[in-house]
Amino acid sequence: MATLLGIFLAKLLSIAGIGGLIAGLFIRHWPMAAGAGVALGVVDTLVLASTRYTGVAPISWIMAILVAVLMATLGWWLRGRKRS
Repeated sequence: MATLLGIFLAKLLSIAGIGGLIAGLFIRHWPMAAGAGVALGVVDTLVLASTRYTGVAPISWIMAILVAVLMATLGWWLRGRKRS
């Protein structure tokens, strides 16, 4: 459980988390923001894989995509609240 929490926190501070939040703040429609989050999660893991000699565990792929979509949703929700 501690490993999952550590991966989650690391992904929050990586391309997936920060990029997802920024994408959510700039994209108006939620499905497009979520799609951008998925793309950023994949890019985050590809960057991680390119810097390692060993493989990347499947949990890293799943967590990166999950965190990116969650942060994109948070950014999209915050943007909607600021406009009202």
